[in-house]
Amino acid sequence: MPSLPTLHEAADQPAPTLHPLGGCDLDTFRRHCEENTPFSERTKSMRAACRASILARRPFTHYEEWRWKKAIEERTLAKDPVFILGHWRSGTTHLHNLLSQDPQFGWLSFYQANMPLNMLGKKVAIGRFVMKQSLPKTRGFDNVSIGLDTPQEDDLAMANLNPISEFKTYYFPREAKRHFAESVFFDGLSKEAMGEFTLAYLLLLRKLDYYHEGKQLLLKNPASTGRIPFLLQHFPNAKFIHIVRNPFKVFTSSARRYLGALPAFSWHDFRDFDIDDHVLEFYEQLMSAYLTDRESIPPENLVEIRFEDLTSNPLEEIGRAYQQFNLPGQETALERVHSYLEAHRDYQKNTHQISSEQVSAIRDRWQFAFDEWNYPTDPKGIDVAG
Repeated sequence: MPSLPTLHEAADQPAPTLHPLGGCDLDTFRRHCEENTPFSERTKSMRAACRASILARRPFTHYEEWRWKKAIEERTLAKDPVFILGHWRSGTTHLHNLLSQDPQFGWLSFYQANMPLNMLGKKVAIGRFVMKQSLPKTRGFDNVSIGLDTPQEDDLAMANLNPISEFKTYYFPREAKRHFAESVFFDGLSKEAMGEFTLAYLLLLRKLDYYHEGKQLLLKNPASTGRIPFLLQHFPNAKFIHIVRNPFKVFTSSARRYLGALPAFSWHDFRDFDIDDHVLEFYEQLMSAYLTDRESIPPENLVEIRFEDLTSNPLEEIGRAYQQFNLPGQETALERVHSYLEAHRDYQKNTHQISSEQVSAIRDRWQFAFDEWNYPTDPKGIDVAG
């Protein structure tokens, strides 16, 4: 895969026209803007396109709320959700794609994550047509393909439903650490803001449950790795699958993610964004919290998977989750997973490069993870420079 431009190089290039916040309502959009100004000049057209999208969608947004609001608010989820947890770039997307082959699950699609206010009824065809015209083939920072119906994480939708979302670390990186603390651990949130987030999150899940006609929801969101107490409060019998990966590869892949995400999403000037500092700190905070919070999950409701085991023995690892959770249809599900893997057998992973200084920093900050999951502190299989 070709190398990505540096942040300094990308900051001097035009921003793309479309942005996920075009899926907001006008009030949420205004609040994002008021809270996070000033914005970079390169995003002027992007922000204008968001406003135009919001205004053009307003009649459809109001109609959807009028038509389905009562049915959604009164809905109770048919089954306890399955939550896929793990730090970004640990294999959560791969695991989500595999499990989503099972038709008993319902998930949030790429289209729905971008348009959570416009996801019901025949009018959806209009939004799908418009989005399809500009949809890239891959995510940009890796070779994972995307389409309107591929599974997506729910914090993309949450940024369009309320002011709290982990995606704001990419949209407004000047305050990335604050947005991370607020959205992942709910640190510093007022009672009102927490209540608004809760209502928006439960509304999204009820809407998905309605859309999927009572299927069991399969939800992948790395940010949820820090929200286990919140999830258990609302879904005490939920199932959790946590995936972990070699910390060195998580670091290099996370750094590449920022190189791809900031130029595409940031409304701030990001040229001086310290990628290493943010990746090191966020991983340390998230994984430390997970090791504490997992103790509150009933053992029968938690499965832990290593990415390396999932890639070498995928059917065995997926089957283990089905058995522990006593999920029906394991044989059919594994057949579908096998077919998916065969269709994607030519997928090319990114190569990983790292400096000797980064190796030292990772060992120093993340030693607890190497110890907990028994990964070698030698960055084997990664090109170390310097």
